[in-house]
Amino acid sequence: MNWNINLIQQIRAAKEKEKSEDRDNLLELTSHSLYGEKIHYALELIQNAEDEAAKSITFIFNDGDVSIINDGKPFDKKDVWRICSVRPGGKKRRIGFFGIGFKSVFNITKKPQIISGEFNFEVENYVYPNALTSISENVKDYRSPAKGAIFILPYSSGLSSPKELIENFNLIDDKILLFLRELEELNFIDNTNKINWAIKRNTENGLISLQNTHTNQETKWKVFHRDIDVKDEKIVPKGKEGIDETRITIIFPIDSSAIEALRKSGVAYCYLPTKKRTDLPFLIQADFLPTIGRESISDESWNYWLMKELGNLAGNAIDEIKNDPLLGSFLYDFIPLPEEVQDELIKQLYNTFIEALKGKEIAKTSKGWIKPIDCIIPSNDRLRHILSETDLKVLLGKEVFYVNPGVSRRAKNVLFELGAKKVGPREVVDFLKNEEALKKKDKEWFLSLHDYLSSVFDASSQRNWGEDTKNLFEELEKTKLILTDDDSLVPLKDPAMPDRLICYPQNIDVAEIHQLFSEGEIVFLNRYFQESSIVHRKEENPEIEERRNRVKNWLNSVGVRKYFKQVHIIKDVILPKFSSGKYKNYDDLRLYKFADYIRIHWSTIETEIRNKKLSEDIIDDIKSTVLLRAFCYKDGGIVEEYRKAGEIYFSKRFGKNEVMEDLFEGIEGVYFLSPYYLNREKREIKKRKRGKQKVEHTWRKFFDILGVWSSPIVVKEEN
Repeated sequence: MNWNINLIQQIRAAKEKEKSEDRDNLLELTSHSLYGEKIHYALELIQNAEDEAAKSITFIFNDGDVSIINDGKPFDKKDVWRICSVRPGGKKRRIGFFGIGFKSVFNITKKPQIISGEFNFEVENYVYPNALTSISENVKDYRSPAKGAIFILPYSSGLSSPKELIENFNLIDDKILLFLRELEELNFIDNTNKINWAIKRNTENGLISLQNTHTNQETKWKVFHRDIDVKDEKIVPKGKEGIDETRITIIFPIDSSAIEALRKSGVAYCYLPTKKRTDLPFLIQADFLPTIGRESISDESWNYWLMKELGNLAGNAIDEIKNDPLLGSFLYDFIPLPEEVQDELIKQLYNTFIEALKGKEIAKTSKGWIKPIDCIIPSNDRLRHILSETDLKVLLGKEVFYVNPGVSRRAKNVLFELGAKKVGPREVVDFLKNEEALKKKDKEWFLSLHDYLSSVFDASSQRNWGEDTKNLFEELEKTKLILTDDDSLVPLKDPAMPDRLICYPQNIDVAEIHQLFSEGEIVFLNRYFQESSIVHRKEENPEIEERRNRVKNWLNSVGVRKYFKQVHIIKDVILPKFSSGKYKNYDDLRLYKFADYIRIHWSTIETEIRNKKLSEDIIDDIKSTVLLRAFCYKDGGIVEEYRKAGEIYFSKRFGKNEVMEDLFEGIEGVYFLSPYYLNREKREIKKRKRGKQKVEHTWRKFFDILGVWSSPIVVKEEN
């Protein structure tokens, strides 16, 4: 082989002429500081192979050296000058600066040998070439004058050992081939340990498949790229002058574990990986301006512009993959949350990405794909049955749709960032203020509503409620959310009726109560809410029964009486009317009915006391609270008034033995029980239409129990 020795000698002479001790020292320092990692030489040689349109590159670890062979274009004269220089190359489309990057091999060897085309030489002290004529037996079979290049890096004392180099090379990531246009295969041959493996890239229909024979794994990636015009010459950095178009690329992994791995350790690519962590769940590639040694990406306006363009590309890519059978299920995993992106340069991409997505139809709903701003996400999936999309249109004043059920928590957070509206307790309370809308709802809807509210306003943890929850519950109490037995709606609390009671119907005669309390003092819940076993209703759905039980406990905790009998009506409704003075607003007939109700159900009171469900104090409360119609003689006439039983004597109408009226004849201020109760009973046409209810006490007996006197009252005089 006739080697071109003259050019090598010419370059050597030129370098000797410009030789400088300071420059040589600086080169050594630069090599070790910028390219200190043991694997960097390999990245630089892979980069060179890509620049020379190589399809494959092979690293061979021998006993005495590392040999690297590529099948790209052979060296020309300019390439030889560049490799012996410390200045950037002059080709616009190169991804590396070969003269600078090649210096990383001096961390591996003191005299690298290069064989390519008509050139065979070694380089010492970074820039001084020596012509060679021999070729190692290890690489003779790879030699081709028409293509490729061979780099032989003899092991050097004091530098990396073969074992270290092999171990570091095993750490090379499969993704190294992802963004290279030309290079498709990386081969590793370990002649020392007799181990061979390879990474191969196949591209088909926008999908890249990487096969690693070392790990026996195959990964697949979806590629999106766009060629963008460079319109602003001011942002073009030095070394890239004249560029009018550049390509940007985004690659999505088709694997959930790969997505998470990228989010934790993904880096930006400038054809080859940099150390610029992105925190993105996908890979980005552009013709960034890297720092020397490709450690990172420099803080330049060119790079900021590329990041923004990558954000737009990412937005378009997400819109495209939403229906992709491979990537669609990972859609929201590809969209980072704001707290996940820390780097200021990457935030340029993120902010543009998010703004682009806000205008995309990427929220899946019953209507199909819609923009996130028109999407509703319920804080609890039960809300889908409580607030329909029609209800939400009325409430929010625009057409909106629920996101499809089953979306992940991350997907919800992403959609919130993109403008989706959250619907929760606040919106439910607002909707409940629309009484006309509530009238269209059925009983099962109200059961679902109360079941949901029981989870939001859990009375058992009320002491831990925040201020917002407390305020919202106060609003809730004033809304008409209780469906009554007559299908009307009432609030939990009514300021106009502070003593009103809301009760489960139990076995009480509801019609009787409505006749007795016609002003709404007692409201009975619709019987649909009562458990089937109590109202003897056949219920085939156990889930509804479970809901009824949960709702019953919650309603009881917020003031609806789940256990309510006649004694409670007496204690909690009738007696307060007397003690508060409200009885004065009622006519004699209403007050008669109050007394009659107590009389009829006196045996129930006694039963409850015996069963220890009621305190004996109720007897004293009734005696000291209930007022009876009475009369007295005054100024020659009769004056009627309501008095306590203990202040009244029986009148003659209540029995032949009642002589108190005659005994106190002519004495003013003595009160006698009015015969009104007896007269009223006789006049009632439907006298005791109360089903099987049996009245055990006559009026005479009842008043006797209350303490009406049939003999003179003896009062002990205090000294």
